[in-house]
Amino acid sequence: MITKFERRKKRIYAATNFLGIIIFIFILVATIYLIISNIKINQKRNKLNAQIEAIKTEIEDFENKNESLKEGISRVGEEAYIEKVAREELSLQKEGEKVVGFILPAEGQKESEEKNYWQPKNWWVFLKDGFGWLKSKF
Repeated sequence: MITKFERRKKRIYAATNFLGIIIFIFILVATIYLIISNIKINQKRNKLNAQIEAIKTEIEDFENKNESLKEGISRVGEEAYIEKVAREELSLQKEGEKVVGFILPAEGQKESEEKNYWQPKNWWVFLKDGFGWLKSKF
C-alpha cells in the first residue's frame, strides 16, 4: 500500500515537474523572441533617424540655395551684375578693352612633357614597352 501511494506521488510530481519545464521553456523562448524583436526595432529606428537627419540637412541646403537664387534674381536688374555675367560667362568685353586668354595644357600633356628620356630609368621603360610586341608573338 505504501508503495502504491509513493508511486502515485512520484508520478504526480514527475507530471508537475514536466509541465513546469515546458512552461519555463515557453517563457524563455517568448522572452528571447521579444528581445530579438526589440533589437531589430531599435536598429530600424536608428536607421530611420539617420535618414531623417540626412533629409533635414538636404532641406537646409535647398533652402540656402533658394535664398541665393532669390538674391540673384533681385540683382538681375543691377548694371554691375549684368556686366559681371557678360564678362565671365559670355566672354564679352567693352569697346577698347583687350582680353588676354591663357590656354593651360591638359593633365596628360604635363606628364609627357616632364619625362626625360635621357635618364637610364626611362630607357628601361622605353625598351620594355618597345619590345613588348616580341613577347606576345612568341
